[in-house]
Amino acid sequence: MSAVADSIPVKARRDAERVATEVPSASLQCLSFSLGCEFFAVDITAVREIVQTASITAVPLMPDCIRGVTNLRGAVVPVMDLQARFGRGVSEVGRKSCVLILDLMLPVNPGLDQTGERQLLGVMVDSVSAVLRVPVHQIEQAPRFGLGLRPELVAGISQHQGRSLVLLHLENTFHLPELYESSDPKPMHDTPGVQPHASH
Repeated sequence: MSAVADSIPVKARRDAERVATEVPSASLQCLSFSLGCEFFAVDITAVREIVQTASITAVPLMPDCIRGVTNLRGAVVPVMDLQARFGRGVSEVGRKSCVLILDLMLPVNPGLDQTGERQLLGVMVDSVSAVLRVPVHQIEQAPRFGLGLRPELVAGISQHQGRSLVLLHLENTFHLPELYESSDPKPMHDTPGVQPHASH
């Protein structure tokens, strides 16, 4: 009996070690995509859907990084050119280009509206890569220089399959209060080079 009793603590420790190895560490599920030869990611919970590059209608008085608006089943959604948002000029539309429709909870008036409201935003990217689980312990703080992006736009840096993956800070990257100052922008003309897609 004494031998059995002595073995219990050892077995308990082994069981605890086995469970610790089987339970996955905290991770962030995100959608990765490319801009040129660089790879970025956003929290998957913010992604509502992915559509082909849509017909985009330019509107006046928009920020420089906004290519215009698109109609998503009756909803007028502004479309951001992410390359332009990064200060890299206007992106070109390729055969793999698509628009991420983000469903964001952002403050309309920072400092005044603490609860915020849901805002749909289309984001032009060169291609979508994959849905990934990034372990939290592998996410590093963004460097202050050398990345080619303003640090406040970056939530962290990780490595995936031997290449750098830049995790974007949702609010700092996509929150543009001036977009919603005009509640009913009026379409002016279609953006050149952006072709319409079939409705889904």
